[in-house]
Amino acid sequence: MKIHSHMWIVFLLVAGTCHAQSSTNDFETVTTTNWVTPGPYLRVVNGKLYNTFYSTNWGNPLQAIGLSGGPTMSYSIKVSKIWEDRISCAVFRQTYKPETYTGMMQLDDEEFFEYIVIYHYPNPKSLISGQDLGDCRCMRVDNYITNGVSLVALDCGIQYTNLVPVIKSVKIKI
Repeated sequence: MKIHSHMWIVFLLVAGTCHAQSSTNDFETVTTTNWVTPGPYLRVVNGKLYNTFYSTNWGNPLQAIGLSGGPTMSYSIKVSKIWEDRISCAVFRQTYKPETYTGMMQLDDEEFFEYIVIYHYPNPKSLISGQDLGDCRCMRVDNYITNGVSLVALDCGIQYTNLVPVIKSVKIKI
């Protein structure tokens, strides 16, 4: 008798499940497009649109020109001259040595390495000649040539202002 009562419980559970599956679906998934203003990561350089987060061409100025440091050497960038559409900067190589008593690394020497030009630096009027350049995202572009001298050129790009589509799936009730 107990076996039969368990069979009825299983039968009722299966029957309830079948009934739930046979009901109609009241929702449908629809693809929609929203047009939104772009974030600061979409930049235009020489007429081409870049996503600065995902493009491997972008980095800080030292990365963009292929310079990296180590425990005893680093590089710094100081602002030299400011124009409306570009800034020129001096790159310095800094070497460090351990301090005699504490062993802490201290600046031993700083020497001029090269000049670079950065186009479309964000808010160039906030800069002062001689100050260390703040961190910015830029990419390397064709060299800047002035008076027969070729300088490494970087570009921070111009903010993209056109609306961009955001496509997503939305469940709606039929």
